[in-house]
Amino acid sequence: GLSQANALARDSLGNLILGGILAADEGGRTYLYLAKLTASGNKVWSKVEGAPSGLSAVNSVAVTVDDDIVTAGYMQTSGAEPRPVLRRYSPDGELRWERALPPMPAAAAAAHMKSVAVDTDGGIVVAGQSPENGGDIWVRKYFQ
Repeated sequence: GLSQANALARDSLGNLILGGILAADEGGRTYLYLAKLTASGNKVWSKVEGAPSGLSAVNSVAVTVDDDIVTAGYMQTSGAEPRPVLRRYSPDGELRWERALPPMPAAAAAAHMKSVAVDTDGGIVVAGQSPENGGDIWVRKYFQ
C-alpha cells in the first residue's frame, strides 16, 4: 500500500509535526499517522491509530501557542463508515480531546475535514467540503 505525508507544521521549539497516512496492506486499509521530529529529523514520538479493517488519515496539522498539536482528518472503527475528526494532542502526543462528526462514505469523510489552523485568539479553524449540495465548501471555528 501507499503511505504518504499529508501535512507538516513546526512548534515553538523548532520540532516538526508530521501527519499523514500509513498503509497497512494492499487491501487499501490505512492508519492515521502522527509524528514529532526534532529539527534535525530525529523521531521524538509517533502514533499510529485506526481500526485494522478501516480507513484513517491525518489531512492537516497545526500547532497552538502552547505547542499542542491539532489534526484534521478521518477515522474508521471496525464495521462503521469513516467519520471526520478534529483532534487535539498534548506536546507529548497524548490525546486531549476529539470532535467527531457522524460516519459517512469514505470519499466524503476524506474530503470533509481537509485543513486546520489556529487563530490568534486560540480558536481552531477547520475547513473542508460537505457531501451535501454538490460539495459546498465550509469553515467552522472551535474553541477549547
